[in-house]
Amino acid sequence: MATIKEIQQRLESVTDLSDPFLAEVVNDQRSGVQKAIEKRKRAIQAELNEDLRLEQMLRYEKELYKAGYQAIAGIDEVGRGPLAGPVVAAAVILPPECKIKGLNDSKKIPKKNTWPSIKQSWIRLWRLVLVSWIIR
Repeated sequence: MATIKEIQQRLESVTDLSDPFLAEVVNDQRSGVQKAIEKRKRAIQAELNEDLRLEQMLRYEKELYKAGYQAIAGIDEVGRGPLAGPVVAAAVILPPECKIKGLNDSKKIPKKNTWPSIKQSWIRLWRLVLVSWIIR
């Protein structure tokens, strides 16, 4: 019989709720095993939910790519607004197959997805612009 630690390590490689290993260990009554199974199931379900969220978020871009568009830019800004101070605006073009897990708002990019790693891995083209108004 495998130790709880061995089962936990093996569960880390399970990526599908229909994996035969889950069916194999589900009847193990040890509480540590049951907790590990539930934890892994929750993680897999969270991944599935995130994939679905990204699919929904990218549906407009997919329609545009199907219609023949070659590059679609996402835009965002940060700042207090043009009347209160400078604003930095960015336009970014990502490849059609790009899915950055956890991305919802550029100001809330998960720490594991830092700008340099995203830029190096995914970004085809990007531009930043500083906008500032001086009112007298």
